[in-house]
Amino acid sequence: MADENQYQTRVTLLAKLKKSENHEAWHEFENIYRGFILSLILRMGINQEDAEDISQAVLTKVWQKIEDFEYSQNKGKFHNWLAAMTRNTVKDFFRTKKNFITG
Repeated sequence: MADENQYQTRVTLLAKLKKSENHEAWHEFENIYRGFILSLILRMGINQEDAEDISQAVLTKVWQKIEDFEYSQNKGKFHNWLAAMTRNTVKDFFRTKKNFITG
């Protein structure tokens, strides 16, 4: 089992991400959280190839929406926000796939 602190939210990293030109912070974020995102997707029964594509879409959405995320220890966790974004991206993936097949 993974160390429970492995995905502990790093507030300083989240602050750095809001500076969109900070490529090092984004690389660090991806190294830390891609595994978390991928594991969530795979637990939903998605095959590995689609899971890789979806995880990339999640990372893109995080990049687009991180400015709107307000971290507060009392208000909810970053992991909950990231998990919700992942679930919504999976739903979008199936919606798009369904429309592609029937459209």
